[in-house]
Amino acid sequence: MTSNDMVVREGTNVTLNCKAKGFPEPYVMWRREDGDEMAIGGENVNVVDGEILHITKVSRLHMAAYLCVASNGVPPSISKRVQLRVQFPPMLSIPNQLEGAYVGQDVVLECHTEAYPASINYWTTERGDMIISGKHTLTLFLFLLTFWLN
Repeated sequence: MTSNDMVVREGTNVTLNCKAKGFPEPYVMWRREDGDEMAIGGENVNVVDGEILHITKVSRLHMAAYLCVASNGVPPSISKRVQLRVQFPPMLSIPNQLEGAYVGQDVVLECHTEAYPASINYWTTERGDMIISGKHTLTLFLFLLTFWLN
């Protein structure tokens, strides 16, 4: 009845369940394994009391390992780890929007991407030819195409 690792799309609602039995009746709480606060119901909290952790409109910031901890005063407390992964489309960041170079001079073009799952990124010439290696001589503009794997 306790949730297992989950992969969900950004923007969906997520419910993690944790069932615990014992005598006396155990106290159950959820927290992030990394100790960061959780954005739950418009508030940032360290702990959510109860067997259910409900996250509305999950975002990439919710991607983490969560711990359900059950304790009843009789050692040891027990915990269950649930990994939450959030799928989101690529975000691109290009530190230098314009690069200049003399003919024959080497130039490094940078493009940073963030996505889950990881995106496939490659550079092309303006004719659409994929650049396999950085050793090609180009006198035309380069464009980045990014495809997101589902």
